Amino acid sequence: MTTYYKLKDKLHKDYIIKANDDLSNFLYLYGTGEWQETALFGHYTYLDDALCGEYEEISQAEAEKIIKVKDVEYLALKEKAIKIATEAHRKQLDKGGIDNINQQLKVAENVQKKRKSIEYFIAAILYDVLNNKNITLDNLKNDGFPENIIYSLKFLMKPKSLNYQKYIERVKKNSIAKAVKIEYLKYAVLFNDNLSNKDCKQIEKYKKTLEFLES
Repeated sequence: MTTYYKLKDKLHKDYIIKANDDLSNFLYLYGTGEWQETALFGHYTYLDDALCGEYEEISQAEAEKIIKVKDVEYLALKEKAIKIATEAHRKQLDKGGIDNINQQLKVAENVQKKRKSIEYFIAAILYDVLNNKNITLDNLKNDGFPENIIYSLKFLMKPKSLNYQKYIERVKKNSIAKAVKIEYLKYAVLFNDNLSNKDCKQIEKYKKTLEFLES
């Protein structure tokens, strides 16, 4: 027998969990048509966890109805994120003279391919957008981006008061932020030619950061 649950907390609002009799749980990944095995639901059933009870059982029909709506919503948010990033990076070129947005798209596509989730794509494509002074987390929230993506972007932003190592330690605590940062670092390490001595030192720093994040 399969039971369906809808999560109700602010961070995972309307996530759908499919629980099987063998105690395996699966999370539906909106916009992809895929279910991914997850340990997330354990937090909602463990009595000492702050999330305990923040869910409700729903019928399969109710789950399918929510999924149908959310699939459309997430695909639209993906396109919106690409549009925002394209506008933010307009006329910006990398060291090779290539439009900056191409790098953002490549990284976002890679992280979605690995994680099977549109949320990872959206976080990746919007990550560097926050360097644009005209775009804030509040702007993105008002544009309808889910709380979980806004939350992960908070981890990816580096406050001026935080040194680099402390920043990376914080990034590592959030699964989306960690995956996005790793993908950007890998891109920076792999796609750099004709480096100056300063650039070479920066690449070595990136390599050490990758080792830490992947450990």
